Amino acid sequence: MPGYILPNGAQLNYTFDKAGLITIHSVILPKPAPTSISIPSQIDNMMVDEIADDCFRDSLLQKIELPNTVRYIGNNAFCNSSIREIILPKYLVSLDSFAFAYCNNLTDVIFGGGPKRIAHGCFQECLSLKNVRFSNDLEFIAHAAFMGCSSLNSIVFPKSIDSIANDAFSFCGLKTISFLGDKISLFNRTFYGNPRFTVHCVRGSPMDMHFDSIFPSGSIKKCNFSDIGSFLEDITDGYS
Repeated sequence: MPGYILPNGAQLNYTFDKAGLITIHSVILPKPAPTSISIPSQIDNMMVDEIADDCFRDSLLQKIELPNTVRYIGNNAFCNSSIREIILPKYLVSLDSFAFAYCNNLTDVIFGGGPKRIAHGCFQECLSLKNVRFSNDLEFIAHAAFMGCSSLNSIVFPKSIDSIANDAFSFCGLKTISFLGDKISLFNRTFYGNPRFTVHCVRGSPMDMHFDSIFPSGSIKKCNFSDIGSFLEDITDGYS
């Protein structure tokens, strides 16, 4: 398997297909090991397109910069790694199951663009995760995608979201949930195990009109966007 040496001495092992698209399979770190790497957008004039299954699994790297050329991130690609933050590529198409699961040092996740869906268990039990900013391309969040992210206190769902599956945010630390869109499908266990939180939604939306059936617990409060003034400006910053 070919290897590409980064400026800090780390070696990326990769393959390429007939179209000249590169898949990164693993990294070999020198001694002493660096804490961060930046993956180039091209290697030998071929575009870096994919991060393979298990590529950075259990890695001690704290920061991994991904180029916007990456369209695919495989199963368990960063699972149980020491990564602290991640900015996902602008043109990402697929983010597979357990890609960032059990990353206990991960605090911040920013979606630069796609994908349209977040797969099963993708960020499951990232115990330090506090900040997640979704893109306006996101449509579906799968089962247990953020399950057990106990430090996640608030989340904002963009207008593009259509559906959030069972247990997607169960047993998180959610206190505030904001829906910018007026139509969304939820399930009775989507937010299971979050006993006390406030829901912000659009006045007159299905979320507003059927609030009691969607969130039957008396400990859950509702606040319409038209009632909360400057708070709406804060949570929608960066969302269209």
